[in-house]
Amino acid sequence: MFDAIAICRSQVLDIPLLVLTYTALDALAWAVYGDAMADVKDRFVKFCNDHVLLDDKILCAALDLYAARCAMLHSLGWESRLSEKGHAKAITYSFGPGQSQAIRFLEQKDPGRFVSVNGDDLVSALRSAYERIRELARSDPALLQRLQQAEGKQLAGITPGLARMMAEHPDGPPQGARNVQRSGGSLYSASISFRM
Repeated sequence: MFDAIAICRSQVLDIPLLVLTYTALDALAWAVYGDAMADVKDRFVKFCNDHVLLDDKILCAALDLYAARCAMLHSLGWESRLSEKGHAKAITYSFGPGQSQAIRFLEQKDPGRFVSVNGDDLVSALRSAYERIRELARSDPALLQRLQQAEGKQLAGITPGLARMMAEHPDGPPQGARNVQRSGGSLYSASISFRM
């Protein structure tokens, strides 16, 4: 996931970058709290409060991020039901240093309705949260078990090596195939790996 986010950033693909970032935040929240918290909103907000909004770089509420996640993932837009009804602020995005004139105009035109988030800071907070979760799991067996179960339920990309083996063995992998390695890792790659 982080490689895909980096490619989007290098190609100035801001919308796909945000989609991947919010998807990764959602997946991490599910991996960490999924068995204990069934409500997606509660889980996402708790995850952001506990692991994402830990410094002064992102100056919005966790509920604002949840509303932005809903807007981005459901309509590729900026407004969700929560922001439309005034329960959360709509997020405007900038990338790199500074803030665009358009964002300043929106915030001045309708004070209190918008909050600005730097996309690079959001990606950095996501990566920090991921690393923090991995570190916590080293000393928390229950968390490690949840993360491993979550990773096992993710869709996995099929590598060329696995595709070739599947074509050569349509009735199933040969004995010991699970241990076959390709350069750089296993035959499959989960979107977000928690292997220690």
